Amino acid sequence: MKHNAVVGLLILPLVAQDIRRPSGDPPVFRDDAKFIVVDVQVLANDRPVGDGTIRRIRPSILHRDPLANASPVVGLTKENFQVFDDGEPQEITSLDFDEAPLDIMLLVDCSSSTDQVASEMEDQSAEAMHHLKKHDRIGLAVFASSAYLAVPITADRDQLEAGIFHLKSWRFPPEVPTELNGTTLHVAEYLRKNARRGASRAIIVLTDNNGTRAVSDHKVRDGLWEADAMLNTIFFPGGPDHYSDRADLRIFVRSTGGDVLTADNSNLRLGEMFDRLRKRYLLLYRAPQSKPGEVHSIRVKVVPEGKGIVVRARSGYRAGEPGSDNRLNPKGKN
Repeated sequence: MKHNAVVGLLILPLVAQDIRRPSGDPPVFRDDAKFIVVDVQVLANDRPVGDGTIRRIRPSILHRDPLANASPVVGLTKENFQVFDDGEPQEITSLDFDEAPLDIMLLVDCSSSTDQVASEMEDQSAEAMHHLKKHDRIGLAVFASSAYLAVPITADRDQLEAGIFHLKSWRFPPEVPTELNGTTLHVAEYLRKNARRGASRAIIVLTDNNGTRAVSDHKVRDGLWEADAMLNTIFFPGGPDHYSDRADLRIFVRSTGGDVLTADNSNLRLGEMFDRLRKRYLLLYRAPQSKPGEVHSIRVKVVPEGKGIVVRARSGYRAGEPGSDNRLNPKGKN
């Protein structure tokens, strides 16, 4: 194992790589067209969906969170989806599943209320990495009152392991407050600058969700939309809530179509989160006419609708903003 030194502040720029879609050449679109890209997760309880032929990926262990008995639904086609932009139905241009590489940032709460996480990350990280593919990249950032880059986003698993091994050195005294909103926004900005074109972008925050906000919820939401990043959380027990202006990361999970898991005793469920990120659909539709900066709402439905079906997708975007409607450029501009 190579133990690389921890690098400096999160805002240090890195060089992003340009890639093609693994499934082949990018789709050919008109040069003047813009498209909305939506990562969609479909979960179902153990019930028939549609004609009953949908396949499910069953979890091996049931956990105690609200969707513990739900599993990702696979085998859906474009005809199974409807998408609405500001309430108006849109034509779905394309639908992919489990094809795009992942660019992931792990954001680990190293405040005094989360002492157990570093040890559990070190013990469980090697197994969790087996749930990723070779072309997936992952980085590591830590935070209490501010965010710091521990490992730049990379496909080098040894480098990531070295960063996780040094997590125990990132301990902050009890008097240092935990700030959730600003740290999330900083990581989103880093991912926007360094994610590969065509990759699915995700932030996974391991935290007790106990912290304050130095940045408004709307600014964080817009930053995540601009980065085209899903916010996902793994929650675990922490210290008492003593913040008068408490932040709540679940707001951003909902607005980006992310996922929430709850640590099961000492099991962080990181490998499970990687699997759930992989089992998502990538839906594309043409952006309607709009004024720059205008906020649009998005709603995605699975048809026919069934009891126990949960659909998670980004709740909106800001028209004309980088990342919000421009992850896939016309051919020749990637």
